[in-house]
Amino acid sequence: MSGTFPSSPAFQQVGFRSILPTSVSTSISGRRQARQLAGQRWGLTGILPTMTRAQFTPIFAFCVKQRGQLDTFTLIPPVLSTRQATTTVGSPLVAGASQTGRTLTTDGWGADGTCMKSGDFFKLTGNDKIYMCTADATASSYSATLTFEPALLTSPDDNTSITVSSVPFTVSLNSEIQEFFVDPKFYNYEIEFIEAL
Repeated sequence: MSGTFPSSPAFQQVGFRSILPTSVSTSISGRRQARQLAGQRWGLTGILPTMTRAQFTPIFAFCVKQRGQLDTFTLIPPVLSTRQATTTVGSPLVAGASQTGRTLTTDGWGADGTCMKSGDFFKLTGNDKIYMCTADATASSYSATLTFEPALLTSPDDNTSITVSSVPFTVSLNSEIQEFFVDPKFYNYEIEFIEAL
């Protein structure tokens, strides 16, 4: 891990995608067979605003320091890393060990009500994987069940903390080649990231 991607200047635009390699075949009779080939990962594209040299060079130097796709780093994407729900966050925790699958029982929310909305992201302490809620979650007596994708990679321990604000994605560059375009005064730069586990 080699640091956190610079937050300034902020991305002008962020592209976001879910990558889930699958194989689908259809027989002559029309029967369809599908299977998942690998685990799910998130991909991001960051488009920066037109920059001066002073604004651009620290960002490009950070990318060069990653040595292509070799190193990983933290990226906190603007907007996407902040939950949509407006209830008080509190200190959400996993409630009970040995949980698996696509739901997670949690407690420690700061208030009752909608604590996570469909499309919100979260991260479990001690695990680099980012999960996305696929349904709204409502806290009652400060407890809530989160429904999400993909399935848990590992079973979290009881009382594992859950990050729901400024969610840090662990990523690497998605290309070994980094290039930029410059006119006499201004620089334009677009970067591809891939979740690294």
